[in-house]
Amino acid sequence: MASTASASGSADIAVIGMSALFAKAANLQAYWQNICDRVDGISEADPAWSQSAYDPNSTENDRLCTNQGGFLHDLAHFQPAEFGIMPRAVDGGGPDQYLAIQLVKQALADAGYGQSLKPFKNDRTGVILGYGSYMNRGFANLLQHGLVIDQTLDLLRQIAPNLGETTLAEVRRGLKSSLPPFTPEMCPGLVPNNVTGRVANRLDLMGPNYVVDAACAASLISVHLGMEELVRQRCDLVIVGGVNASTPAPISMIFNQLGALTREQIRPFDAAASGTLLGEGLGILVLKRLAEAEAEGDRIYAVLKGIGCASDGKALSSVAPRLEGEALAIQRAYDETGIDPASIGLVEAHGTSIPLGDVTEIGSLTHVFGSRQGLLPSCALGSVKSMVAHCTTAAGAAGLIKTILALYHKVLPPTLCDQVNPDLQIENTPFYINNQTRPWIHGDRQRPRRAAVNSFGFGGINAHAILEEYKGSKQVEQQLHSRWASELLVISAPSRSALIARIHQLQRHLSQTPALADVAYSLSQAPTGRCRLAIVAKNVEDLQVKLVAATDKLTDLARDRFKTRSGITYREIDETHQAAKTALLFPGEGAQYTHMLADLCLVFPGVRQWFDLLDEAFKGSPQPVPSSVIFPAPTGLSAAAHQFASEQLMGMDIGPAAVFVSSMALFELLQSFGVTGDAMIGHSSGENSALTASGMVTYEEKSQLIEKMGQFNQIIQEMEAKGLVKRGVLLAVGGIATNAVQQVIGPLGDRVQIAMDNCNNQVILFGEPAEMSALHEQFKQQGGMCTVLPLTGPIIRLTLQKLALRCDAFTTPLRFKSAIRPSIAAPAVPAFQRTPTLCVIWRLTSGLRQCALENLCSSSMTRISVSLLKLARAVT
Repeated sequence: MASTASASGSADIAVIGMSALFAKAANLQAYWQNICDRVDGISEADPAWSQSAYDPNSTENDRLCTNQGGFLHDLAHFQPAEFGIMPRAVDGGGPDQYLAIQLVKQALADAGYGQSLKPFKNDRTGVILGYGSYMNRGFANLLQHGLVIDQTLDLLRQIAPNLGETTLAEVRRGLKSSLPPFTPEMCPGLVPNNVTGRVANRLDLMGPNYVVDAACAASLISVHLGMEELVRQRCDLVIVGGVNASTPAPISMIFNQLGALTREQIRPFDAAASGTLLGEGLGILVLKRLAEAEAEGDRIYAVLKGIGCASDGKALSSVAPRLEGEALAIQRAYDETGIDPASIGLVEAHGTSIPLGDVTEIGSLTHVFGSRQGLLPSCALGSVKSMVAHCTTAAGAAGLIKTILALYHKVLPPTLCDQVNPDLQIENTPFYINNQTRPWIHGDRQRPRRAAVNSFGFGGINAHAILEEYKGSKQVEQQLHSRWASELLVISAPSRSALIARIHQLQRHLSQTPALADVAYSLSQAPTGRCRLAIVAKNVEDLQVKLVAATDKLTDLARDRFKTRSGITYREIDETHQAAKTALLFPGEGAQYTHMLADLCLVFPGVRQWFDLLDEAFKGSPQPVPSSVIFPAPTGLSAAAHQFASEQLMGMDIGPAAVFVSSMALFELLQSFGVTGDAMIGHSSGENSALTASGMVTYEEKSQLIEKMGQFNQIIQEMEAKGLVKRGVLLAVGGIATNAVQQVIGPLGDRVQIAMDNCNNQVILFGEPAEMSALHEQFKQQGGMCTVLPLTGPIIRLTLQKLALRCDAFTTPLRFKSAIRPSIAAPAVPAFQRTPTLCVIWRLTSGLRQCALENLCSSSMTRISVSLLKLARAVT
């Protein structure tokens, strides 16, 4: 694209509209929801599809080893009258042209253009679609009307020469009547390039229209050509994508003859991968120059940066993959756009599930991206073919739309892969096979999220597209996926009998299988009554079961409240009831765990943004970005990498920070739901969260708060470099009096210290591994409850005064004010006093403040506790 960028000053192209129709997905929203839900769209073909050709035990060249594929089935429906097309023209033809019209109209409407929507220049709108000149339903019907019936009659003449021509004519009429009609109206449907011609005709588009047959790369090549039309100012709007709405059995016979079809599941990059399956589908995209899309206020899904193309040249054969050709297309994309491959966070692979092709593709990507740097991978990789099969000319559109929605929703979409093929040697590459739906955390505000799409076609044509998220100021994050793992449904009524009646009414409504989210919303809008029933349900069936259980319990009039472990809660509110107050408890380090809040990140952008900021705070740090250990890659990790990620998460660099941002993300989410808390309580470093949530620590932007976190982390790194921090084992000892513990560890001196004195019979010890192992066994024999904490926690030595002075640089610039709500830390001495409405912590009197500081500095203390003490000192 570099050669054409100068024509307009920019080659950036906006994707402003899309539509999709693939296996088990009737529209764009269903397609994305299925991907996020890991829905396998593979199914058996309709019985008439293969007739007697399906024979998994046959080796004949006209038999099929499978009848599985990504079929549209009843989703392929079309209303010809809506587009002024005679129904007779549809019956005997292929569905491609008609569904293309429908999908293009949907994509234009998604972009905000069309009838009763925003006007656009139809004479400056082009249509370029990937489409194969292969046999489809219409061609098969044509062949049967002519060649097949003629051959059948010739065969009958040979084996039954006594049959007269009158009888044979009756046979011909009978055979024809069993077929779809072949009429003049259906003839245009048999001309391949009329796919775009009919779209332009029915939707009155007067720009260029033509199809591109580049086999499996056709969709991406159509996008490449559409971008050229826009960059060279020949069009203002271009409709691109891929169409493959019909996959007759003879097409599968070609792949079967080549040994490319699997008898099992289609699983790209899986150890069990044994071949591909064919699928049907259409994917349409509406493109526009980015600057004009911004100026005209279009919703922008993503930005296309460029597409690299190359051929395999002289490979082993025209249908065998060649690493050099694939790598050349990939390299050209990055050379022409000037983008660093290391900035790519997601690659949608061609991934056919043919083992040789998968290995070659990983090799070609690694050739350009390089080997893995460090222990942890940096780029997710997948293939939507695992869900919708190989849609040939629409395959690139399927992958492109998936990737665009991944950028738009900041979600790393899954691919169906159970066990990664060891032949890929994925542990040596920057990649990992992403087989889970995961939040896409990105901590670089200067650089957008980026992704790439591979598409390699029969005949050796290769394409690699580079995309990035749109980060315009007016962009509003909206979630297309709407199904949650469960829904909260609240039913209320003025009396118990009225509540039971409402339950029966709801049960009748549920027999119509409505969407559970719609039911939950409707119930939430109803007036609130005295009798209240709340149910957490996974689906309509689960709700039905729980409604029956709830109704049964409601018959016991003596119970005015009940609660079950399955998620049913009931309570009656009397007239004297006063709303209870809520205290929010913020945990400290040790509360972190892998994939914490991952599910909330997927559907609440505000939660994910806190983790984005956390990654940003560690930018430039020698440690891995926190998201790589909080949300570790589900595959592609060696044993050493697993151990490293676990140690990093439980360490004192990332661990407390992860707990802090999780606490703040949850607090902010609860606030959006109207839950504010009447008091804030922090445990250990959770006091920091309480200070911030209560409104005492003020900041104009979240990034300022995270910046301070990064600065504090740097202070600790400096202290570690000076030998003021040591690491060891933390051992929780419970059930033994503190003075008894002190007597045991006294002779060990500084080798073992009390890190935390939580109460009279529970302390946390810190020391060298050898001593701690012996103490562990000794206290267990005395009846103590001993647990080694999963923390590598650095404990500050006795020179805490030096750290306290160093922390002045951290605390001095912070701005403090009185709390919006009280934040409570357990008082250490009775002299602490509280100002009821303004106090953020239990304040130290001026006379005790310095004394407390000196006492604390003469004992062991975690570095986070020191920072909290300094915060307290700064405001008292």
